[in-house]
Order: sequence, then C-alpha cells, then structure tokens
Amino acid sequence: MPYVLGWSSGGAVAENTASASIGFLTLDSGNFPAAVASITATGSGGASYSVDLNTFEVTVSGALDYETSGSVPLSILISFADMTDNGGETVYLAVSDVNETPVLLPFGNVTNTMIGENAIGGRQVARVTVTDPDLGDSATLSLIGPDAGLFVLDGLRVRLANGVTLDHATAPVLQFTVRATDVGGLQTDRAFTVQVEDVVTQATSLQAILGGGNGSAVGLTVSLTAEGALIQLGGSAFMLAGQDTLATADGELAFGAGTNQALLTRMFLGIAGRQTGGLEMMGVLDHFSQGATAVDLAQTLLHGSEFTSYLQAHSSAQDVNGLSNTQFVEILYNRVLGRASDSGGLGFWTAELDGGVLSRAEMATLFATSSEAQSLYADSTRALWAVDAQALQVRSLYDIALNREPDAGGLAFWRSVLEQGVSVHEVAETIISSGEFQALIGGLATGQIVELFYVNGLERASDNAGKAFWTGLIDQGLASWADVLVAFSESTEQTSQFYNYLTGSDIFA
Repeated sequence: MPYVLGWSSGGAVAENTASASIGFLTLDSGNFPAAVASITATGSGGASYSVDLNTFEVTVSGALDYETSGSVPLSILISFADMTDNGGETVYLAVSDVNETPVLLPFGNVTNTMIGENAIGGRQVARVTVTDPDLGDSATLSLIGPDAGLFVLDGLRVRLANGVTLDHATAPVLQFTVRATDVGGLQTDRAFTVQVEDVVTQATSLQAILGGGNGSAVGLTVSLTAEGALIQLGGSAFMLAGQDTLATADGELAFGAGTNQALLTRMFLGIAGRQTGGLEMMGVLDHFSQGATAVDLAQTLLHGSEFTSYLQAHSSAQDVNGLSNTQFVEILYNRVLGRASDSGGLGFWTAELDGGVLSRAEMATLFATSSEAQSLYADSTRALWAVDAQALQVRSLYDIALNREPDAGGLAFWRSVLEQGVSVHEVAETIISSGEFQALIGGLATGQIVELFYVNGLERASDNAGKAFWTGLIDQGLASWADVLVAFSESTEQTSQFYNYLTGSDIFA
C-alpha cells in the first residue's frame, strides 16, 4: 500500500532559488509497519533534498531551472526500524518560471576597438551576442552612453553612423554601452571603448612610394627611423609615429601596431606564414569595412592551405579539425609566436577551449593581437600601405583610356563618387565621353581604339583573337566603349600588370 499520499501543502518552488522549503508531505503514518528510522528524498536538477522526520517538511538546497524541467519527480524513501522500507514513492515538485536577465557578451571578448578619424559611416566598431535564458523570450538591443549618438545598431553589430565626423584632437576616446532589455524589463549592459586614430591628411599620391611603373614620381619620400616614419615632400617634412595614418587620395599608409593593416599582417604572417599586401590587403580591409572581423579572417586562415600544410608537417592531423585542443594551442605558440608553450599558458588556453569560452578562431586572433606578437612582428608592421579599392578602379580606368594617372583632385572626386554608390560603369561612361578621350581617338577605327586599350592598359600589343573579339562586340552593337573599358580594367592581366601584384583571389571567398 502507498505510504506517501502527496503534498499537504506546497509542492512548488521558484527557479533559481538557492534554498527553500518546498512544502509538507502527507504520509499514511497510521499504517506504518514500524517506527520510522529515516526519510530521504532524491530528485533530478542538480539539487539536494531533505525531509524532517517530525513535520515531514521537504526542503531543497540548490537552484532548479524551469527551462530544464518545470516538473521534477522526487523519490521519497521511508526506512523503518524493522529494516523494511517503502521502496521509494514518487511525488512531483512544480518549478515555476522566473524572468531571468538576458546574457550579453562582446563577440570574441573584444570591447576596445580602434578606428581612424577619417572613417566613413557604416564602419563596424563592435559586435555582440545576446541570449535570453527564458524559453520563448527575446531581448531588444539599444545604445546608451555619452557617445551613443555617433553609432547605430545593425542587428548584433554596432556601426559608425552616416554623416558622423570623428576628430582625434577633440575626442580621442569614445564610449558607449550596448543594453539588452527583455520583455519583462530586465537589462544587461556591456560597455565599449573606441580609440579614434589620428589621421594626417595629405592629398598627394603615394605612387612614388609604391614604385609602380605608371605615372611619375611626385617627390614624396618615406624614411623609416627609430622614432617613426619621416615624410618629406618638397621643402616640408614631418614625422609619423605611434598609431598615425597617412590618408591619401589613393590609399592609406599606416604606422604602428594598433592599425588594421598591422593586425591583418600579423595574422597572415603568424597563421598563414606569409606576407600580404597590395590587392589582397585592400580586399581584406574592404571586408572589414563591411562588417567582417579579425575572427572571420582567422577562421579562414586556419582552414587555408598554408596553415594546413604547416600542421601536417608538425602533427599527425590532416587539418585543423583533427587537432586536439592541447595540440592546437601548442601549434599556435609555435606558428604565431615562434616558440614552445610554457606550462601555465598551455594549461590556461587549453582550458579556455575545453570550456567553450573561446573558439579556435577567437584564440588565434588573441594570439595575433598579443603584445608578444606585436613585438615579434614589429619590423614587418612599422609602415604598411593599403590601396583604396575605389581609387584602384579610377586609376585603372584612366590608365587604359587616357594613358595617364588622374590628378589628385580628380582621383579624390571620383573616389568619393564611387563611395556614394555611383557604379564603375557610370564613371567609365563619363571618361569615354570626355573631350580628352574623344581627342585621343579622333579619326581612329574601332580596331585601332581596341589596340590603344591593349597598349595603354596591358602594356602590350593585342593578340589577333582578343582584338577581333572586342572589335566585333563594338561593331555589332553588342557592347559600348564603357563596357569594354570596364572589362579591361577588371581583367586579371590589367590588375597584375598595373599594380605589380598577382592575387586575383579573395581570401574570404
């Protein structure tokens, strides 16, 4: 016969309560075969339970979770003095739901970022993850704080607002807080800091620094010294050091370990084992401006052919997924920092991976941003040039159609036009219709103009098949001169010849 008849009162507890009285049991004590020696209660949920022998009050020690189970079965075992027991009888404990605070975390644990004072609207400065422990609940994000008005939320990303002008001199540090608020009104805040880099603006092209074969030198020289970079132009000279950035009409020359150029250079050297530059650096920076992060780059490089070849030569794994967490940490020490791990570091980082605190890509990013990595790769990151994507397109169009570099004012104008959403094709149409281009092709046949494109842009005579192809498209009305100009400018041969850098691939693709 059952001895446990149920709850006389209670039988419920709120979730997350560390210690509480659950209620009182009703027992059929009149039919006990002997005196009660003990009463125990056991149940799931990670909590422990006790039953008072005199009052039959049940208490719980340890918080229960409604989202795990709203009803916890308790087995009540009554042991009698005659060495018999009731075999354990079940009653159910109701766990009530309590609104819980949403969890808001910075993606990759990054809460301090750096941005140039010439950054345009849309540039990502922070990224978060948000979860709500309550079933079916959600959280809404908002920005608060002294500088919140300079930024906007884009899903889980925070971006620089359009039309905002940053100034290192007046506001070198910006602060804002991301707030997550659930439907019950509970809130979690996460503070972020944005360092505004000083950018020295100089309109003169850096073609002389690039050493390219097109266009003439402008008399600008850069000399690296122990103090920084000495910039000389005509009779003027100034020093760039620290985290300075020299912005020009056709790109950016960055100095110091804290720039994006320096970070991605350390990641390529440390993970892929090779230098990057030119179009590849331009492409990665373009992805950064559209919301990609250093963690995204690390994920790509960890699964790339260079890192895979390295780990195959230094372990039995065939790819990064074949490494244990301990092996992965050791590989990072050797590959990124150029040394074996120390016991404390190996244990700490392995525990971070084992506990799910960090992903492997996040850890690789932290290794590349560490002060040790910055010191190790300092000579490779003192001064780094990155071509501007829009400026590259404009210079290529000028080279093919007009056989010259754009002047600084024209380059800056067309670059800004492209950044505002005007297509490359529209720029090409304007160049084709210009008086300068029309004067160059005056009296020339279609085939002669095609030949001009080959000689100007590709630095070679046309091949018969290529010339016939483009001439046929124009003569048959299947393409315009703007179409042909854009096609030439975006060809692999043009970019590799004009910029002396063979890439033709997107590291994120």
